[in-house]
Amino acid sequence: RLRRGGSRNDCNAGSPVALKMRAVVAAAALTAAHAYGDGAARHRLEEAERWLYAGAPPPSNWEITSKRDLPPSNKWSDLNSGNSKRVRATTYASRPVVVKEALAKGHWNERNVRGELLWLEYLRGAPGIPRLYGAFFTDNGTKVSLVAQRAGHPLARGKGTRHSRTMLLKEWKNWCSSRPVEALRALLTCFRSFAEVGGSFLSDFSPHQFTVGKDEVFLIDGPDALSGPLYDVFAARNLPTVYAGPVRKCSSEDKCPATSPAHCCCGGTSAKTRCEKGAKGAPEAAGGCAAGSCQRVSAKTHVFDVAAKVWAFPYVLNFVELAPARKLALRRLQVWMERPLVGDRPNFTEALAALDGVS
Repeated sequence: RLRRGGSRNDCNAGSPVALKMRAVVAAAALTAAHAYGDGAARHRLEEAERWLYAGAPPPSNWEITSKRDLPPSNKWSDLNSGNSKRVRATTYASRPVVVKEALAKGHWNERNVRGELLWLEYLRGAPGIPRLYGAFFTDNGTKVSLVAQRAGHPLARGKGTRHSRTMLLKEWKNWCSSRPVEALRALLTCFRSFAEVGGSFLSDFSPHQFTVGKDEVFLIDGPDALSGPLYDVFAARNLPTVYAGPVRKCSSEDKCPATSPAHCCCGGTSAKTRCEKGAKGAPEAAGGCAAGSCQRVSAKTHVFDVAAKVWAFPYVLNFVELAPARKLALRRLQVWMERPLVGDRPNFTEALAALDGVS
């Protein structure tokens, strides 16, 4: 739990808790900058980009560079595919893997596969990111198939809408019931990897895109680039980004785009698009106009999401038996993460540091 006798202001600037958090954040920021800014991750990203677009050899750390490295494709089994990718299961060296490729020929679907490949390579080794084994070209070099770890078991079914409500599966429910703080820590760590460190944003936000492994939560669908080195490459190669170009100017709220209705919990014309009951969206996800500029989402928007979507913090707080002190500490952290103003919320590193104070 938080410090005995602490108050709601313990997370404010001058408190001992806040001072400790700032030290943790500073150390984590230095580590992240070294690992994912100008260091090895950027080199891996550039190496994979050259293979994709400049005819360079496959990256040296890839184990799979040809379809021949896998069992025959007639022995692969189809998994649930999305709107742009076909996903099939097979094995590599007795380990379960998935092969992802564009559903049909066309630039839009292909760019999603290429974007996910670069995202996996950039964040190689980060918690909650499936391992990339490699990739190969097909169709005379016009299509790419990536091969990645088949990580964990589904966290939930459903898309978080009123038509397709979240149905939590036993792996996540059992983990939350037996070790709730550890489960939330794994979820926050996964989000920290792809959103805060990786500079990505899950535009197609849905609980079924996460899986539960041994002491780890994975994101199994490549997000869109939002900032940092990954964004620079995605923008240059016309790969999926959250925004194109500079911040838009506005004079009224209706000129600013929102995220999907199921994510922002705003708008939606039917049960298939409206947010499920009990969930909330971050204010900036609704696309408001502030000081003449359209509000933009950030990693802190996902901080709000983890606190507000029914399958994350609300499930633990509402359906898991908790000691009163632990429940109070988690509720205080949830309130902090749901602050309406982006600058008043913690980032994921700060939220993790606060969670470390919960016993």
